[in-house]
Amino acid sequence: MNLEERILIQLMLKENKNISEISKKLNKTKTTITREIKQYRKPIFNNRVHNNIFFDEIKMYPHCELLNIPPYVCNACPMYKKQCSKHNLEYNA
Repeated sequence: MNLEERILIQLMLKENKNISEISKKLNKTKTTITREIKQYRKPIFNNRVHNNIFFDEIKMYPHCELLNIPPYVCNACPMYKKQCSKHNLEYNA
């Protein structure tokens, strides 16, 4: 995927669009979009939970079950960047 497509994915995730809507807009399969999101999602440091730990230690802490279902990232979650005390994974183009 090119940068323009990745930016569009990021924006659509923030707008709470689902993988089907994103795939239609980009004329790509849902599998391609899912792979793209999972491959490029990154952990975001959360001071409320991870004070003074390293990213390789994150697996020891509880994660949000919503990360196991589409869209597999926190971008559109209303709790994200506000009061979430779980792991954060973000898709960023």
